[in-house]
This record gives sequence, structure tokens and C-alpha cells, in this order.
Amino acid sequence: MNFLFRKIKMNFFFRKIQILLFVGLTFFIYSLYNQLYINDYNIIQLIDCYKLKYNNNYIYNNNKNYYIKQIYNRPWAALYTSTIYFFNISLGVFVFLTIQYISKSKWSIILINIMEGIIKFIPFGSILILLLLILNNIGIINMFYKMNDSIFNIIRSYIYIYILNFFLKKILYKKKNNNKIYYYSVLFIIFNSIYTIYIGWDWIMFLNTNFISTIFNWYLLGSNLVIGISIITLLYFFLFRKINFSFFKRKHLYDLSKYIFTTSLLWSYLWFSQFLLIWYSNIPEECVFFTNKANKYKYLEIIIIIINLIIPFLSLIKKNNKMNKKILILICINLIIGHYLNLYNLIMPESVGIFSGYEEISSFLFVGSLFFLNTIKYFNNYLI
Repeated sequence: MNFLFRKIKMNFFFRKIQILLFVGLTFFIYSLYNQLYINDYNIIQLIDCYKLKYNNNYIYNNNKNYYIKQIYNRPWAALYTSTIYFFNISLGVFVFLTIQYISKSKWSIILINIMEGIIKFIPFGSILILLLLILNNIGIINMFYKMNDSIFNIIRSYIYIYILNFFLKKILYKKKNNNKIYYYSVLFIIFNSIYTIYIGWDWIMFLNTNFISTIFNWYLLGSNLVIGISIITLLYFFLFRKINFSFFKRKHLYDLSKYIFTTSLLWSYLWFSQFLLIWYSNIPEECVFFTNKANKYKYLEIIIIIINLIIPFLSLIKKNNKMNKKILILICINLIIGHYLNLYNLIMPESVGIFSGYEEISSFLFVGSLFFLNTIKYFNNYLI
């Protein structure tokens, strides 16, 4: 009877997420249709976003086709941002899972199924990313200027995605052989440490043709770990409250809180290191990125620092707060929003500019629903 009750609850949430998926997909298709009717007002909005208004005059006639193309790219850029975001969540959880296998950790055994459910999104995210890169390469969308005429970057991304899914299959379906899990986990960490460097450049950094950072990928890794562990913690509370998984203990909550606290500091350290190294070296190819951010999007940068560093640091520095469920839920939601803004700030200004509308919301709903559908489906099949 208890088993059936759990199944009914999971199916109820599954149906609600399916509705969100349909809503997100509908509005995304509408946003694509809406781009067929671009007028001068849309172009003026884009110019205002780029702060290209001189002496109260809009100068855009010479580059009107360029602005039209940028506006046309907006739904695709929003979809790309959401896809990369949820893919990074799964990738961060996958890295965290393999670390648990390598260290032969005991405390996280009860969380293994949660982590496996999250990383089930990797194949779907891989397909979406590869599809968007191919559309960019053949000229349907135009976000990556360096990749428009280079098939080599597509091949490199395909190799990474193929090997990543190979490790995913080997680690998830070798549960009866702990030695093979350990072996593949070590190989994955080595592979991910080396190859992710190029993927971070190809998928995000090349959006800005003038931006070069040698620690950019470690900065992304810190962000992936933060949001990955935050999602694990929220699903922990979801399973604990809705499905009554009584074998979750307070020690699991405390350990997750410590990981959230430390990974937030890791991300902040890497953010500051990247900023300080680039600013101090004063190399034009690197400084132009932060100069543009400081001049055009400084308030967004300040908000990102407050959300991703100051709030979690002050909230979780006390031991008692690390075991306070309400505080931890709020911090996890805060970090999920903050790191989405961080990724949004890396992608959107360099492709189409800063916007917030139904294109961004519908893309987030669509990809997020796919993410949670795969996760809840895994839980539904695994309940005992």
C-alpha cells in the first residue's frame, strides 16, 4: 500500500511537469513565430540594450540587417542558455558522483540514487547542445562567430559528448562490479579535467571573440558543483517530505550543507582569481571582457556576487544554520537562481544582449521540465 501511495505521488508530479513542458514548448514556438515580424521598435530595444544610443539619436540604418539577425537569434540564445545550464547541473552532479565512488565514501550512499536520477538528463542535454551547434554551423542561427565556418569544432564537441555518454553508461550500469565503477570513475575524472578545458572555450567563451581566460573552465567547474549539490539537496527535501524516505538522516543534511558552503567559496575564489589576474595583467584581449561588463552590466555583476557569495557565506557560516531545513532550502534556491544569472550573463550579452521576456522564461520551462521529467521518471522506476 505504501509503495502504491508513493507511485501515485510521483505520477502526480510527473503530470504537473508535463504540463509545464507543454507550456514552455508552446511559448518557445510562439517566440520563433514572433521573430518573423521584426519592426524598428525591436531594433531600438536591442540598441538600448547595447547602449548604442548617441545624442538621443538611434544610428542603426547601416547595420540594420545585423540587428535583425541578433533579434532573430534571441529565442535560440535563450534555449542555448537554459540547455547549457541544466546540462552543467547534470555534469556537476556526475563529477560529484564519481568523486564519491573514487573516495569510497559511506555517507553519500543514500544519495547515490538521487545523483543518478539527475545525471539521466545528460543524453538529452547532449542532443540539444549538438543540435544548436549544428544549426549555428549551417547558418540557421548565428551566435558563434568563430564556429560558423569550422566543422572541426562540431567534431570536437561530438567527441566530447560521445565519450561523456560512454562513461555515463559504464558507471550507471556497472553497479554490481565496484572495481569497474572505480576504474571508470578515475578515467572519467582524468578525461573531464583535460577535455572540459576545450569545451568551455567552444561552448561559452567563444561567444566573445576577444575574451581569453586560462582558468575559465575551472571557474565553470566550480559553478557546476555548486548548482549540482544544490539540486541534490532540494531533491533530498522533496523525497523526504513527499515520499517519506525515513532513512535520510540529519548527518546527510549537514554534509550537504558543508559541500554547498565550500563549493560556493570555491566558485567565488575562482571568480576573483580570474578577475584579478586579467585586470592586473592588463592584456587588451582579456580586459575588454570585464571592461564591457563594468560599463554596461555592472549592476547585474554586483547582484551575482551578492547572491552567489555573500548570502550563502553569511547564512551557512554558523553550524546550526547548516542543519536548518528552511535556511538551507532558501540558500539552494538562491544559488540556483544566482548561477543561472551568472551563466545568463556569460552567454546572452555576448550573443543578443540582456533581455527578460517570454523567450527566456519559455526556454527555461521547456528544458527544466525535460530535466525534472527524466529525474522523476528514474525515481518512479526505482521506488521499492
